[in-house]
Amino acid sequence: MKQRGFTLLEMLVAIVIFALLTMAAYQVLQGVMRSDEISQRHGESLQALQRAMFFMQRDFTQLAPRSVRDETEEQRPLMMAEKYLLESDDMGIEMLVLGWRNPQSVIRRSHLQRVAYLLKDEKLIKRFYNHPDAVVGYEPREMVLLEDVEELNFRFHGSSGWSQQVSDSNQLPRAVEVTLRHKDYGELRRVFLSPEGSRATVASQAQEDANRNTNQGGSDSGTNNGDNNSGSQPDPDGS
Repeated sequence: MKQRGFTLLEMLVAIVIFALLTMAAYQVLQGVMRSDEISQRHGESLQALQRAMFFMQRDFTQLAPRSVRDETEEQRPLMMAEKYLLESDDMGIEMLVLGWRNPQSVIRRSHLQRVAYLLKDEKLIKRFYNHPDAVVGYEPREMVLLEDVEELNFRFHGSSGWSQQVSDSNQLPRAVEVTLRHKDYGELRRVFLSPEGSRATVASQAQEDANRNTNQGGSDSGTNNGDNNSGSQPDPDGS
């Protein structure tokens, strides 16, 4: 009995079907890989944001009521915060904080640490020094906390309420409000209590201030109510 094999046309049809199935499987695999990459990148960005907020919360809740001496032995305010401070692209802040761990005082240094937060090339940077007071010729170290940050601003809660500047150079503010604008997350705002702060007082006044700004914006713009509420409300717990 004579056996019959596949014709050339049948072979070509089989090859085309196999190629289409392979292409479809490859597209599905590419989609899964892209989705996993985007998810991983988003997770890393969110982790960096949480890390930056953790550093800020730890520093602002451990503010030290001690002034810094500059290179000329002059006393600086307890906290310095202004536009373009330390060559920041936006607002910058410098202060002394407690809690620099030195187990059993092995290293001859203070438990106080001078730190600063500033914005450089769309990067939120924490700058820290080995000495509380200024030392001629010493270069501080820097750590990038968060990238893609477009704006950085601070507000301070003192005896007269919220202000864009530290109202008393000889007294720490009760709370510090940090506002930053991120390319992916938009405007983010957090309120951190200082050792001088009262949770109930700061929370109530922060909410009243936010409501006042919202109402004033609504009366000015009329139909643009959606724009007035684009930012998140301050979190009095700093979390």
